[in-house]
Amino acid sequence: MYHQLTLEESLSNSHELWTWLADTGARDKSMWPGWDNFGTIQHFCFTCEYARQQRNLNCTGTGKNRCAFCVSYQLFGDCRKNQALGKWEMARTVAEKKKYAQQVLNKVNKITTYFTPNKGGKDEITLTHHR
Repeated sequence: MYHQLTLEESLSNSHELWTWLADTGARDKSMWPGWDNFGTIQHFCFTCEYARQQRNLNCTGTGKNRCAFCVSYQLFGDCRKNQALGKWEMARTVAEKKKYAQQVLNKVNKITTYFTPNKGGKDEITLTHHR
């Protein structure tokens, strides 16, 4: 099943995923029961999938950078370098998983307040605040 994600869907689905991970302390994103509603999602990450889809639709020089269209990357930089996601991936206990999943969820919430869909009818991102 293929579905072209909108920015709003990407962020809403990310919120649902990371809320579940923060509540359960599950060890892996692939354990989320919500995956049954989706086909293949790159890295089990909705913002990665949105970026991949945008890159394929807007294949320009900057589009070759795999993160160029990622809203998380645009706001926070590389998601795995010394950030909550990398710490969540390395966490060993349920308590650590919950702690770092909550930190990722906080970033998803912050992304949602910083980005809004383009009002021009196309699903492009508009940065509404600066870092």
